[in-house]
Amino acid sequence: MRRAALVAVACFITIGAKGCPAPPGEPASDNVVLVGDSLAYQAAQYLPAMIGTRSLTPQVFGGTAPCGWLGKDLGTTATSIVVISFTGNSGAPCMSDGAGGYLQGQALIAKYRSDVGALISAALNASAQVMLVGQPIQGDNVGGNDIVDGLNPTYLELSNQEGVSFVDAGAAVENPDGTFAASLPCLPSEQECGPSGRNVIRNDDGLHFCPGLPPPGPCAAYSSGAYRFAQGMANAVRTTGTGQSGVGVTTELTVVGRGGVRADARAVVLNVTSVGALSAGFVTVWPCGATRPIASNLNFTAGTTVPNAVVAKIGADGKVCIFTSNPTHLVVDVNGYFPVGADYASLVPARVLDTRADPAATIDGEYEGIGQSGVGVTTELTVVGRGGVRADAAAVVLNVTSVGAVSAGFVTVWPCGATRPIASNLNFTAGTTVPNAVVAKIGADGKVCIFTSNSTHLVVDVNGYFPVGADYASLVPARVLDTRADPGRPPG
Repeated sequence: MRRAALVAVACFITIGAKGCPAPPGEPASDNVVLVGDSLAYQAAQYLPAMIGTRSLTPQVFGGTAPCGWLGKDLGTTATSIVVISFTGNSGAPCMSDGAGGYLQGQALIAKYRSDVGALISAALNASAQVMLVGQPIQGDNVGGNDIVDGLNPTYLELSNQEGVSFVDAGAAVENPDGTFAASLPCLPSEQECGPSGRNVIRNDDGLHFCPGLPPPGPCAAYSSGAYRFAQGMANAVRTTGTGQSGVGVTTELTVVGRGGVRADARAVVLNVTSVGALSAGFVTVWPCGATRPIASNLNFTAGTTVPNAVVAKIGADGKVCIFTSNPTHLVVDVNGYFPVGADYASLVPARVLDTRADPAATIDGEYEGIGQSGVGVTTELTVVGRGGVRADAAAVVLNVTSVGAVSAGFVTVWPCGATRPIASNLNFTAGTTVPNAVVAKIGADGKVCIFTSNSTHLVVDVNGYFPVGADYASLVPARVLDTRADPGRPPG
């Protein structure tokens, strides 16, 4: 039997300015250049009051596409943040398909990829920073969301380079589960609030923000949608120089040689905490040197403090990489490590279940887009043979996340083939996103069973496994403490 599973240590590591766009105390920009179409145009009227001492240079016009701004002097300098926001217009003259029509579908997305890439290159050549803006989904009357569904992943992919970030400002005008929102509850910061405590977010056309007939420029009356979209962009802009890990920023955190983690460590046990986020987002931890995976370790909302346990493979130069989708402070504690030769097999995180229709993207296309797990439903999830989990795996290390629950409930994970235990791995409330780390014994046919007491989407990422014969003995969960007065209550 191989020896030395987990070496326990304790250390407090605070991530500060390293990995941020600019050193603390220095203004990273004095000018925001906003380049975009009608949604950016409508949001632009609210931005100056939201971006502090920075000035705004709006380069916006309704109906335009990225190709319409190529080669133009946008007023970019080395102290600019260039914010690029295009929702997928195809009717601009430069979007002609050469046959009397306009580019559509994948041809449109490919054109946007090329032209946004050119805008990014021009900004980076001027030593500016670039922020790409995720677009909101559109109403059914617009004719579907294929273009937005294609553009947002494209923008996210383009942001995976030095000096470029991504902010999902579109999420600010959607329901918590990512669906189209015609109205939303009023925000405390809004200057107006409807009589029902809700504000109209989108125009009846399913696309624009302005109430009534959308004007070619700024909204004639207050627009909650335009305000929120602007706020999503401004929150990301304001983090420059604050010490927060910013929008789309990856922090390379050295763990080897710190807090008792020896040079022979190959995986590290961390507690990662998001503190004081400006807007909703997620954190991904993976070994530096590998491509950032489609996975998440914790999810946060504005103003919250959210921790989660993470067992991460150590990458190049003794580092783990930590990605933040939106601005937040990060606090990381190290609790132990697995040395070379230990029983634990650490993996680059891989998504093995995503019940959402969009964005469903598992490592192998299995167990994706299958719909919410309903009331009292058990999902039998195959883990062996997926994401690097070998056939000799006895237990698996997962990150299990509940997304957009209909009402409060809990999730239980246990080995398939055993009786479902009185135990829970995470608890959720309506509309929330709640993750938790789970070490689960693998059951019959290489599966773990996942029970949901109430309807919720489930997202599961695998981070590693223990093989048969490991020092770690995985069990069927059993409750050993419950301080509540009613022992007969349902588990949760």
